Amino acid sequence: MKSLFIFTVSFFVFLQVFSQLEFETTTLDFGELQDGSERFRDIRITNIGNQKAYILNYKNPREVACLYTNKGADKDSVMIFRVQPNPKNLGRFSYEVSVFTSDKSEPTIIHISGVLKEQLTDPLARMQACPTFGDRPAPHATDFRLRVEVYDAITKEPIPDAKVLLLQNGLKKAVWKTTESGKVSKDFPLGFTYFYVLKQGYQSAEKGQYVNIKNNIVTIYLDKEIINNTIIYEEKINKENLVETKKDSIEVDSVIPVVDVPKLSLDSIPLKTFDERYFKPVNVTFVIDISTSMKIGDRMELMKFSLLELASMLREQDKISLVSYANEAEVILKPTNGVNKTQLQKVITTIKAGGMTAGGEGIKLGCKLNNQSFIEEGVNLVYIITDGAFNKSSRDYVQTLDEFKAKGMIISVIGIQNTPTDAKNMQQVAMSGGGDYLSIQKLADAEKALLLDIKRKTYYK
Repeated sequence: MKSLFIFTVSFFVFLQVFSQLEFETTTLDFGELQDGSERFRDIRITNIGNQKAYILNYKNPREVACLYTNKGADKDSVMIFRVQPNPKNLGRFSYEVSVFTSDKSEPTIIHISGVLKEQLTDPLARMQACPTFGDRPAPHATDFRLRVEVYDAITKEPIPDAKVLLLQNGLKKAVWKTTESGKVSKDFPLGFTYFYVLKQGYQSAEKGQYVNIKNNIVTIYLDKEIINNTIIYEEKINKENLVETKKDSIEVDSVIPVVDVPKLSLDSIPLKTFDERYFKPVNVTFVIDISTSMKIGDRMELMKFSLLELASMLREQDKISLVSYANEAEVILKPTNGVNKTQLQKVITTIKAGGMTAGGEGIKLGCKLNNQSFIEEGVNLVYIITDGAFNKSSRDYVQTLDEFKAKGMIISVIGIQNTPTDAKNMQQVAMSGGGDYLSIQKLADAEKALLLDIKRKTYYK
């Protein structure tokens, strides 16, 4: 037993002396990180001993992704250990990663620090893996090669010249067109992406999907358009206008000229026209459900897109405010002038879901916030945006609806991919608030439903 102990000690001493791995550094200061900053750093590990040595393993916190070359290092050769922090919260961060190597009995500790100055807009950025060593570095750490394939649903033949609209965080990121092979491939940021595909002679199709380096092919099938009383190519003109838009940010839409007559019917006014001659000032507050269930499928994407479409239409005389609710209710945007497009975009695109549903508290806070910026000669609207019922602290919200409806406020409900059962509950809430129930199930709804409802409520009759 004594001889075994002596052998073991001698063995580790041998490794320490004759197979020593030298870390280039054990301190990584990432400085100030913005959204889109390159997030990974490489540490060179050189074998200065005589024996081949290996990286055995590592121990890392959840917010740090790691990668290493695992073929080992001969004498005077180098291995690479790659580190990428994905901090959750704004402000200073500090982590430690323990690297276990074959030449030491104790791990080498790598100290990681920096300051996150801008919250990630990419919902997957905190979970993304380090770029692999064989990959060609992209312009940004979150970019990769994405391929979209479009096929006929029946024949499985490729569909050329199909228009593909790609959205992330509700923003229109790109418009692509498929080649003769029915495919299109370009560099694109990773993350949850919403795809909308349009082709003359086919019904439009849309889907949401997480895309990254390992999941970089999106396949979409289109059904033929059937005109004979069965399936109609719905909203063709409006959708073509939608996919032709190539703007990545909110801009003030130029007012589309309208006929200079005393009266103009609401139906004859273009969708994005919000001319002050025909529409009253609006003070609108959104009470947004950000509970965990809103993460499911395409709900957050559709909600953000709808809000961004409205924000692009608002005028200087209009006001908008936002309240979120999950575990608790919180003001995320105080009443803000409609021309502050950059601020509105930033707040809307950074909304994230997680938690329970404190719907009643959200309604109370939203109504109070709307009342603070009440426009006497305008229209004061509150929209509750949710995918389901109000589950927590919701017993007395009806009293809140009655109180603020009596003050002239109109309270409506927007259902995001909700079930028919939940739709009935939402209709009752909207009725109690003197408003309407709107359903958003797909991108065409997100583009039009909210805008049309607000225009109908503010139209000078």
